[in-house]
Amino acid sequence: MRRLMVPLDGSAFAESSLPYVVTLAQAPSPCAIDLVGVDVPPSPSAAGLTRGVVDVLREQDAHEATRQLELDHYLREMAARLRTALPDVEVRTVIRHGNAVTELAAHAADSDVAATVLTTHGRGGWDRVWFGSVTSELMRRLDKPVLAVRPAPVPRDYLPLAGAPLNTALVAVDESLRPTECLVALDTLLGHALDAITLVHVALTPPRALGRVLESESRDAIALRSAREASRLLSLVTSSHDGSRHRLSAIVREGADPADSVLEYIDTHGAHLLTLATSSHTLVERLLFGSVADRLLQRATVPVLFVHRSTS
Repeated sequence: MRRLMVPLDGSAFAESSLPYVVTLAQAPSPCAIDLVGVDVPPSPSAAGLTRGVVDVLREQDAHEATRQLELDHYLREMAARLRTALPDVEVRTVIRHGNAVTELAAHAADSDVAATVLTTHGRGGWDRVWFGSVTSELMRRLDKPVLAVRPAPVPRDYLPLAGAPLNTALVAVDESLRPTECLVALDTLLGHALDAITLVHVALTPPRALGRVLESESRDAIALRSAREASRLLSLVTSSHDGSRHRLSAIVREGADPADSVLEYIDTHGAHLLTLATSSHTLVERLLFGSVADRLLQRATVPVLFVHRSTS
């Protein structure tokens, strides 16, 4: 059974992911949803260090019990709302304790989740936690897809939850020209909802100095040859998917920056979802991830689905 992990922190911003959870869960195959809250212990304050150890520990225990009760009540409320929207879907609540990234990654591994759906950031203090740490680190550590959703304030009394549109997807294809992992993930998670998928590859324009160094081939000729080869390979991918339940097309654009070119294409042509494959286990991969994927996460106006790429 497919299982989705949905981290929630008690804010309306984090709840922005729930409409997308409804869409993902409305598949012909069975699905389950884990609403996961992490009780993160507060750092000891300087004031507490000047008081008796017993008093400090007693106060911490009281605060911990209160936090857990509030978190449990909140998760149960969200689960009830999801069950109203998805009466045939199993929804359970989970509370873990400790570091947010570590505990969410552990739950994903323990429960064999098919995907994680979360809002990329909140406001105030949570902005640093969820956007600056949890989202980026989970995308690096999890070997299953992560759907990062932009925050949108929603009223606390909305019922029932309506699914968010995810009918058109854009796949950003890097220099490996291997969209297979993304296509498989889209078909597994959204095959029932997708109408069209567009593969977009940015053929990077060589630096101007390169054309002067290479006497046999000009800079423009290099760029043209690269774009033509990418178009040929991607056309083979699209032709192999003839007869599938959704339309698959490919386009190659020339540009100096992949992130800028992909975002410009979305702004011009539109899409409900941006998808890209990532693998960031080595130092070089982490640097590449930070320069392209993180910028797409921060600047994209649509949800971003990050798919783990196998190193084999």
